[in-house]
Formats: sequence, C-alpha cells, structure tokens
Amino acid sequence: MSEILNFSLHERLFSEVKTHFPAQEGDWNEFCRKNIFLSFGENRHEVIAGTEDKEFCTFIVPSIRELFRGDRNPGEFSNYPPEYVPFFYSIERAVVWAEENQVIDSASDDVFIEIYSAMRRRPDGRSLGPLHDIIWHDAMCFLLTHECSEAEYIACFQRLERSARAMHIDWSSHNYLNNLMNQLS
Repeated sequence: MSEILNFSLHERLFSEVKTHFPAQEGDWNEFCRKNIFLSFGENRHEVIAGTEDKEFCTFIVPSIRELFRGDRNPGEFSNYPPEYVPFFYSIERAVVWAEENQVIDSASDDVFIEIYSAMRRRPDGRSLGPLHDIIWHDAMCFLLTHECSEAEYIACFQRLERSARAMHIDWSSHNYLNNLMNQLS
C-alpha cells in the first residue's frame, strides 16, 4: 500500500510552521496534524496556516511541481484505489464546497475535463478561472501535508479526468458535478 495516506509535512510547510509557531514543543508533525489548518490566501499561490488559537502565518508556494516527493509509480488507475481516496476526496470535496457556497457557477463536464487535464499535463500552468484555482490550491494543500510523487499526482488527475469524461454526454451536461453533489453533500 502506498504511503500517500500518511500525514507528512512537506519541508517547506514544516519550516514555515516552525518559524511562525516557535513556542510549540514536542513532535512537530503531531502538532501540525492536530492543530494546523491550511486555507486560501489572496491568490492561488498564497497559503494561510493557522491554529484554533487564532495564530496565523502566510506564505507563498510558487509551484506544485516543487511539492512532489518520492518516486512511487502507481501505474494507471482503472478505478479509485483505496489508498488514494484521501487525494480524490480532497479534490472533489473542494469542488462540492465551491458549488454549495456559490463560489463557482455550475460547471459542465467539459469544464472539469479541461481543468483535470490541465492539472495533469501542466500543473503550474495559467489559471483557467476560479474553479481551476480552487482545485489547484486544494492539490497544493494536499501535497504540503502528504507524500505524493509526480507519477501518483498525474495518475490521480488522469483518473479524475476519466471520471468526468465517462459522465459527459454533450457540451451542456453537468453529470459529473451532479454526481459529486449527490455523493458528497
């Protein structure tokens, strides 16, 4: 089984958290797992790390590619492998949140296919709009807190893209989003 399930701070996040929350003692990984949350900043590259005590720090992550760790190659997924469900859930839950909070317009299957393809082929490419930024930011936050190789990342977005394609009927279909809303709302 892959180690993608394991909570593991990326060295970039670890150094930022340790610098901004120096009073913490003990196991930093455990402190972060239990106390630190990540949120959107003013743009998709900005991350806000905070605690329930209202302590915050902001930092910039210029690239998703710099967050890849390891060299595991999972191959191509024919379904959603259980060890990668946290990644899929993270991305798809962010989409549902955006729809429920009316952050995005109801996106068609074509939009999801385009975004997932872009995330797979050019993870640090130009923004395709607010939904793409939300998915990009959520992928970045996941990579900051979980070990994931580039091959695993690509395989996950390839699987998401195939799911959107499988539900696509025509240019106006919203089957992928409707399915997510039914499954995760």
